Amino acid sequence: MKNDIMETFENWNHKELEILTDPFPHIICDDLLPENIIEDLDKHWPETDLFEYEANRTLGTLQFSERFHDLDKCDQYVWGNFFQDSLRKIIKSIFAAFSGIFVQRFDIERIGFGGLMLQQVDNEKSAAPNWDLPPHLHYAHDPLWLFSVLLHLDNGPGTTLYKSKGAVPTPEFIGEFKWHEGVGEQIYETKEVPFRRNRLFAMLDSPLSFHGVKMVGASRRRTIRAHVAAPEELCLDLYDITLPSWREKARAGLINDHIKKDVEFFSSLKTIPSPIKTDVEVHYVIEEWNRSLPIAER
Repeated sequence: MKNDIMETFENWNHKELEILTDPFPHIICDDLLPENIIEDLDKHWPETDLFEYEANRTLGTLQFSERFHDLDKCDQYVWGNFFQDSLRKIIKSIFAAFSGIFVQRFDIERIGFGGLMLQQVDNEKSAAPNWDLPPHLHYAHDPLWLFSVLLHLDNGPGTTLYKSKGAVPTPEFIGEFKWHEGVGEQIYETKEVPFRRNRLFAMLDSPLSFHGVKMVGASRRRTIRAHVAAPEELCLDLYDITLPSWREKARAGLINDHIKKDVEFFSSLKTIPSPIKTDVEVHYVIEEWNRSLPIAER
């Protein structure tokens, strides 16, 4: 598997990716991996008892930062090599595709990815939920998140994208960081990106990137997910406050001027600038993983 992955992505780059702009910048790339690799990931998908389900939610999550060492050695090998080899290359290519946007905001040499997880939908976990994930923003949690990456292993209903009604959403609405279950006040549904086996879906994380996942009937939906961010110290350069302070003040409505500035910048992106920076150092947010993965011998 390792050799197959390395050969597949050795010459893969941002030129393979098309950026769609409505309702916000995102990338869809089908048939990403060779089928034998998808089959290997299928075979080594962790047992359901390793996933955590919130009450009345159908979405289960396995955080690799917490559960990686609970996998057997063979599974550690498969997932460790997948993350180290292919996912790094995929992330670098997505960064390059979006780099014309990023360089307008800051100079960046190193990016990190955390929130590395597997997710699966199990509709038997809840009686009648309205959503798997109600509409929300990642920006409200962390304005340094650059983009989110999802690689689907199953077909089914997918990610719903939302757009602001008329004028852009208010800073208060953006900064709340809550599930916006009352859709209609400031945003509306515009598009669904269905889950498709071997489909890459990556989206720019911005104050306009509202999205969610609906619960539709009985289906199995599995996704590999990662979040990619700029270094935390850039928060001081951009906002003159630390990241923990930004989160606290955003939810209290105390940094609306900063949010307005970001909204103006992302709203001005009528077209996507050409890639400028085609190389960047990619590392795991969890420093231990940079030293220890892949861990096991097969």
